[in-house]
Amino acid sequence: MKPTLIVIIEDHASVAKALQRLIRSFGFAAETFGSGPAFLDWLQENQPDCVVLDIHMPQMSGFEIKAHLAAEHRSLPTIFITGSDDPDDEWRACRANSSPFIQKPFTADQMLSALQTALNVRIGLKTNSVKSPSPV
Repeated sequence: MKPTLIVIIEDHASVAKALQRLIRSFGFAAETFGSGPAFLDWLQENQPDCVVLDIHMPQMSGFEIKAHLAAEHRSLPTIFITGSDDPDDEWRACRANSSPFIQKPFTADQMLSALQTALNVRIGLKTNSVKSPSPV
């Protein structure tokens, strides 16, 4: 059985590597991408279980990446992270059907809880997608 794969899209390399180490310490596989376009290229051939998205990045924002995923009908659980204290970020994350939203800096426990929540959503999506049809 393949390990659960978490993808981190973060433009600051040191933050991405720290997140990768943290997520691997929880027992998950983790890959990092420094930009949205690099992730979207990789996504053509691969399927992660969850995406950790920085909101504010130069080439493509986390919101733009999430919109791209939605346009392709990809139901990937997403955790938005941000160093900004703009309340609009959290509101936009909620509108993008993201769960959960974490503000930097965050603790290991906060990230683990966010991953567990997001992965439970993923399990729910898989379960719901294979339900038997309702009787007529």
